[in-house]
Amino acid sequence: MRPLVSVILPVYRRPAEWLCEAIASVREQHLSDWELLIVDDGSEDEEARRAFERFRDERLRFYKLPQNRGPAGARNVGACLARGRYLAFLDSDDRYLPHRLQRHSELLEAHSEVGFVYGELIGQFPDGRLTSRPLQGKGRALPSGWIAPALLRRSFIRTSAVTVRQAAFLSVGGFDEALRWNEDDDLWFRLALRYPVLFCPDPVAVYRFHPGRMSLKRTEAARYQIATYAKYLSWYPELMRALSAPLRRRLLGIGRLYVSRSLGAGCAPDRSVLGALLKTLRQLRRLRRLVPWECA
Repeated sequence: MRPLVSVILPVYRRPAEWLCEAIASVREQHLSDWELLIVDDGSEDEEARRAFERFRDERLRFYKLPQNRGPAGARNVGACLARGRYLAFLDSDDRYLPHRLQRHSELLEAHSEVGFVYGELIGQFPDGRLTSRPLQGKGRALPSGWIAPALLRRSFIRTSAVTVRQAAFLSVGGFDEALRWNEDDDLWFRLALRYPVLFCPDPVAVYRFHPGRMSLKRTEAARYQIATYAKYLSWYPELMRALSAPLRRRLLGIGRLYVSRSLGAGCAPDRSVLGALLKTLRQLRRLRRLVPWECA
């Protein structure tokens, strides 16, 4: 029987303890109509398999990829294997709050026009303390509706807080596997160009702060952020021309933050990253000078 929600959990070199917490948080959901697909992204060890084998639950399925494909590839494999109407994502170092799947599935059932629902998260520090306020909106409402321009200005959606219609996910081709970082923001933007989006203010997951999070790797994060916007200049020239001012501010902000963090860590900024940034800014400047029909 087809489940309502398929939860996709990619794993790569993750401690079994954290993975077990993530799996347990899915099994503790108020909604019982789900399946969990654990996709080991080519880990050298068998920690993920051992964690999976600790649970006796027919709703759990385990797959190990023969080689590492990155978060985008692992999630795409899970999505292709999923049987649910909705796809929910869970990073292996995060965990769900018990109402997460029920709340999001109810909203998607009630709003058939919406491509995906996203919610808030609370943070967990290494000592176990939780943040007093949600991470993304800091207690303020985030946008709903046609939010693509807002997503171009800043990132405010976390993967573990998103539930998307499987049909919508497939219609935009899933995650871009050419991006090893920023693949999540890229997908939300492409979905938001095609579908309205709904924000649910309830915190639905716990985001674990730790030094190994991919988002903390400065050079690669900046490199793939810049590559994402360069792709948009090619794919959506008219839209990028219309939003050229906020896009320029976003690119400059990425550059400033990268240089500041690099120097703060005692490292010289990578010249190839700065070169890619300057090239993309030049492309944007050229696009702004074109008349509209030349952008097509």
